[in-house]
Parts: sequence; structure tokens; C-alpha cells
Amino acid sequence: MQPLRVRPDGPVRGGEGLRPADPGESGLINVSGQPDAPAKIGIPITDLVAGSNATIAILAALQQRQRDRAGQYLDVAMLDSIMPWLGYYPHHVWHHDEEPERTGMHHQYITPYGPYPAGDGKLVNLAVADDRQWRSFCLEVIEAPELLDDPASRRSSPATGIATCCAR
Repeated sequence: MQPLRVRPDGPVRGGEGLRPADPGESGLINVSGQPDAPAKIGIPITDLVAGSNATIAILAALQQRQRDRAGQYLDVAMLDSIMPWLGYYPHHVWHHDEEPERTGMHHQYITPYGPYPAGDGKLVNLAVADDRQWRSFCLEVIEAPELLDDPASRRSSPATGIATCCAR
């Protein structure tokens, strides 16, 4: 059986990881942080994801080697690894022909989602993702049944709409 040999290779040959350009090149920076401020991903996410992908690839290659004694060529690139983590953001670009806005801690499409100021000035973090949750939120949490059929409250931008009723 051949020994396992692992060596770096790929588009950034000789690269040593911790590449701050990858989150920017992938578009991850564009959807992170506040709208009017520079952004940075808080952890080296591209390194972590590529490392996880490499681990999976190595384990699969070892399994294959056990079966047929064949070697494998593995190509795990940091930029390629992070692209699937963008989730629905590329679809926003493809279907709306525009870059999604940075919304800070709020969600692009779900409202209310994120921190909102309560009546006492403290923040309350909400994630009301569907109609069942919205109904429960309006009737049981904030006791505002009038908001049930108010589209401005349900589908407004993160900065408006529901924020006013949370201040109650």
C-alpha cells in the first residue's frame, strides 16, 4: 500500500492560508456587516471550511485506497470551498440583477429577524420566520392583533415596521 502524501496545490500554489482576500473575492464580505461601514468576517471562515472539505476528501481517498489500492488527487481550494456558504445571496444577484444590501444583524428577506429595541431600551432578538410564528408573535408575544394583516409590519425593511411595535 502506498503511503499517504498530502501536499498543497491549486490556484494559489504556495499560499499559506489565512487569505483575507477570499471572503472578499467570494462575495461573503458584501453580505456581512453594517450597510455603511467596512466589514470583516470575525473568524477565518474560508480556512476552516477548506480544512473541513480537505478532511472529508482525505477520508474519502483513504477509503478508496482501502478498496482498490488506488491513489487519489485531491484539489481543495479555499475560494471554491466558501462559495456554497453564500446560501441564497447568489440567487439574489441572478434573479434580481442586483447585489443584496448589507443588513447588519437583520435578515435579507425575513422580518422581523434580528435585534430590536424594546420599550425599556434593551435589545430583544427576534426570528419570526413564517406565518404561524408571525400569528403567535402578534397575538401572544406583543398582543397586537392589528398587525396580523398589516403587510407593512410583516414585510418591511429591517429598520422600520416591526421595530415600532417592539418598543411597546
